[in-house]
Amino acid sequence: MVSYVNWAYGHGVPYDDIQKRFADVNRAYTGIEDDLRQVVDTYNVSYIYVGEEELSRYPGCVVRFNSVEWLEPVYDRRLRVYKVIS
Repeated sequence: MVSYVNWAYGHGVPYDDIQKRFADVNRAYTGIEDDLRQVVDTYNVSYIYVGEEELSRYPGCVVRFNSVEWLEPVYDRRLRVYKVIS
């Protein structure tokens, strides 16, 4: 959904669109389940990644994601990957 800001901007993506995506990612990792669902549906997300940066930036996201019935953990070590199943 997002990348290094200057890469996207340098390839012609409007800065406002980049900022909206960052805001949506923040909402997905910190909001309620409905926020996560809206972001998943808007961007057609199939997998959610939780690595070192996400663990640092969004403490508690793993506990929250583990409670979402329509997320299936497919990799569960220090980093985690969840598959959207519905």
